[in-house]
Amino acid sequence: MQFGNALRIQRVIKGYTQEYMAERLNLSQNSYSKLERGLTSLTVSRLYQIAGILEISVQDILPAEQPGNTEKSDSAANV
Repeated sequence: MQFGNALRIQRVIKGYTQEYMAERLNLSQNSYSKLERGLTSLTVSRLYQIAGILEISVQDILPAEQPGNTEKSDSAANV
């Protein structure tokens, strides 16, 4: 799951609007929308600020690690 989608889901669960989140983050609604759509990167401090507003852990909105991305290939051993 991508960050923006996880962020949107957590915001909706809390019943918060994009306008509310933008106000709390001192952003325009359009700028906040870009965060949810993955069009804008954010700082670590902003990530923690968002998690605090949503009263969740940072891990709840970070993208999950994709299975298989950390495993080494055994193809060389099979030659």
